[in-house]
Amino acid sequence: MPKNVDWYGGFVGLFPCIAIWAVSAVFVFIETSDSNRLQAIPAFIIFGLLCGYGIYCLLKEREVTPLETGLNLASNRKLAESAFNHLGWSIQQNNKHVIQAMIPSQWLGTGQVVVVLIKDGELHINTMNQSTGKGRLPFFLSDSREKTALFIRTVERLNLA
Repeated sequence: MPKNVDWYGGFVGLFPCIAIWAVSAVFVFIETSDSNRLQAIPAFIIFGLLCGYGIYCLLKEREVTPLETGLNLASNRKLAESAFNHLGWSIQQNNKHVIQAMIPSQWLGTGQVVVVLIKDGELHINTMNQSTGKGRLPFFLSDSREKTALFIRTVERLNLA
């Protein structure tokens, strides 16, 4: 995947969540009044789960999705290029075994990078959030999965045509 991905920026983006979780832990586990403890328990659980999900997203964002096409290397390359052009995603890198394209950001969303690794018989696809600064929130995994699924559907439709 792209070397310029700021993976540690995702952990920095988790810092406010971790800080609130730690403060709520103090109220839950340090001797305080029962009313404070009862108010802190939901925050402790919610922010603990949110931090866990954020770490899960960071660990999963670099995984690739294989797609069998049954085509040779040159045909797979043309198929991936056609899919990017069909979707309107701009190709940033294009060499023998790798094509990288940018998905433009929408309104307040983050832009995304799609990387397709090409070999005989299959494509390997990954969609990641574009890291443009420190402290990005890592909770956009479902959006990346949706873009990957959209690319796969487009490739399958073009492959059948």
